Amino acid sequence: CSVTLRIAADCAPGAHPLRLCTADGLGNTLLFQVGVLPELAEKRDGEAPMRVPLDCTVNGAIGNEDVDRYEVELPAGTRVQCEVAAVRLGRALLDLVLTVHGPDGRELARSDDPAFGLKDPLLAFVAATAGVHTLTLRTAYADAANAGSYRLHVGTFPRPTGCLPCGGAPGEEVEVRLLGDG
Repeated sequence: CSVTLRIAADCAPGAHPLRLCTADGLGNTLLFQVGVLPELAEKRDGEAPMRVPLDCTVNGAIGNEDVDRYEVELPAGTRVQCEVAAVRLGRALLDLVLTVHGPDGRELARSDDPAFGLKDPLLAFVAATAGVHTLTLRTAYADAANAGSYRLHVGTFPRPTGCLPCGGAPGEEVEVRLLGDG
């Protein structure tokens, strides 16, 4: 079935549970993601990479052994965050690898299985030279079940990866220091 959703202007960013209720009962809970960046749908033009602007989210799908490529034009010195949400979407155990190549074709960064016990790629890099950088997203291994949808966030947004201290007591106000970028 198709559903049209209207996202309220004051809707909090993040994952929101979504269930379909029919005369036959309730469907499984799905997570619908609300983001703060402009959204684009993946569009394939043969084997050519899709050109995307900086600070956007690409909604895409990838199949077993597929390769999706995106190009982004960057000024020299730009610090770029790339984050993929796939497993976190809750639809499939999609294991992806993200690679970034500079204008000269050399690999600048790669993320397969980052820390945090996630399979979703997360990396940051600095564009040493101005020009078109290529982001390549592929499945980590060959298996017909390793396919599904993803959200690729590309931008200059801050992306902390942890905080210290890691917790506190109920009712307590705790000052934390964010770790990582941002």
